[in-house]
Amino acid sequence: MWKYFDDADILIAHNGDSFDIKKCYDRFSYWGMKPPSPFKRIDTLKIAKKHFKFTSNKLNDLGEHLGLGKKVRTGGFDLWEACMNGDMKAWRLMKKYNAQDVRLLEKIYEKFLPFMENHPAAKMKPKTDEECDNCGEHYIVRRGFQWMGGKKYQRTQCQSCGHWQTRPL
Repeated sequence: MWKYFDDADILIAHNGDSFDIKKCYDRFSYWGMKPPSPFKRIDTLKIAKKHFKFTSNKLNDLGEHLGLGKKVRTGGFDLWEACMNGDMKAWRLMKKYNAQDVRLLEKIYEKFLPFMENHPAAKMKPKTDEECDNCGEHYIVRRGFQWMGGKKYQRTQCQSCGHWQTRPL
């Protein structure tokens, strides 16, 4: 995991800021490892809470509600216990469970992308006026103007992901 963290420019997780990343850092520290190189974080749980009012913000519930899929059923702690005891059938199910979690997270991230402000990728590569700050696509349509701080800005919307942005004139 340390290598994945160290290689990452952006780490995307659901509840990663409060659980996964801290849990990994716990293990890194325990094993005497140094911190991985800095990376940006996107936590889809925080995005769900900030921008929406879903009945539940759990990954599985979001996936089902948004029609994106659902998590693999595992039976709970029994699967973890079987894995710890070396049960190869349990390990195959755990692998299937984790792979589906990643696919579901990716779909939710893509669904939330237009609603994200200050997406870290926008700061990591140069943009042109015809390029979306979020997805990088070039299908930008001008949609009026916005005044901020006494200056006039062009308001645009990406026709690929739907993200709104402003550009100085």
